[in-house]
Amino acid sequence: MKEIAKSMGVSSASVSFVLNGKPGISESLRKSISQVLIREGYTVKPLSRGSEPEQPCTLPSRKILFVKFKKEGYFVENNGDYITKMLDGAEEAAKEFGCSMGIVNVDKDTVERTLCSANHDPNLAGVIFLGTEFHAEESGVLRVLNCPLVVVDTRLGSAPFDTVSIDEQMGVYHAIHHLTSLGHRRITYIRSAIKNEESLEREAAFEAAAVRLGLDRGDIRYLDALPNAQDSYRVLYQALQEAPPSTAYFAANDTMAIGALRALKQAGCRVPENVSLIGFDNVNIGEAVDPPLTSIDIGKHEIGALAVSRLMEQTAKGAGRFNVRMLVGTQLVVRGSTGPVMLPAVKPEEERYENGVEAEAGQDSLVKKT
Repeated sequence: MKEIAKSMGVSSASVSFVLNGKPGISESLRKSISQVLIREGYTVKPLSRGSEPEQPCTLPSRKILFVKFKKEGYFVENNGDYITKMLDGAEEAAKEFGCSMGIVNVDKDTVERTLCSANHDPNLAGVIFLGTEFHAEESGVLRVLNCPLVVVDTRLGSAPFDTVSIDEQMGVYHAIHHLTSLGHRRITYIRSAIKNEESLEREAAFEAAAVRLGLDRGDIRYLDALPNAQDSYRVLYQALQEAPPSTAYFAANDTMAIGALRALKQAGCRVPENVSLIGFDNVNIGEAVDPPLTSIDIGKHEIGALAVSRLMEQTAKGAGRFNVRMLVGTQLVVRGSTGPVMLPAVKPEEERYENGVEAEAGQDSLVKKT
């Protein structure tokens, strides 16, 4: 029983409560412990409810630590409700497993010290590490942890850790397919000038989608901007002074898309009448702009919940021989910022022409349009 309790990060008393059918712990924790006991050959008594109502466990609860790593902060701090919803998903899942959630902010100078300190917490069930601004070559620091670990919002290249991240290929394809289905072929990608693991994945996904959908390379343009509204506005507005607009713009995130929307309006481009605009992440503010932003919704809540679930699997079964890489899918959310390509109006003097020829009244011959 002590070995089972240690492997699951719970107290021996909790295991005893489940084994003997006594109240005193949450139903979700009871279920988790019961599954392990049965697998190990124990007979678990049914819960005896009697006249005493089941009370929450008063023993120290297990804790999951959510570590927010940031460098420049562009992706972690300036991306609307992205991180908040991920945290909400993790916290809700933690409660189902009878765990509390702690949050700590770290940077490159404090990350190792914080992780080493976490090793001394006897109630720590595991760590969820936000890797949005973290690079695979830095991942050696994560080896100092001696508890279950799941990294979220990055795949960390070939680093040997369990991860939960976005299916970039799926999301970007949804975006570009939506634009091409509306007739757009001249598309500009406003991409992040700061390169992290996910932004590079998104760029590769854009190029793959363009090839798959048969777009001409000459019709594709790229603009590099810092991943915030101010710089995407500056970069796009300057580009619009120098060259005609594309018929559609795809921004690497919604914050950049909102800056792009401002630039298009200021340059006299009506959205979606003249040009279409689509973002990525589906943050709440995208619904409040005019017109509301078409975007790619990602399972932020699911990322957090899956990370907790994987931590609990590691606790119960061990990490195993192979790392687990989970990708969360996407959905297209169509709003008012995208519409069909507006074909140029036909001038009155051109209405007589069709396919480059003119039928002369009273003549059998066709005269080519010059």
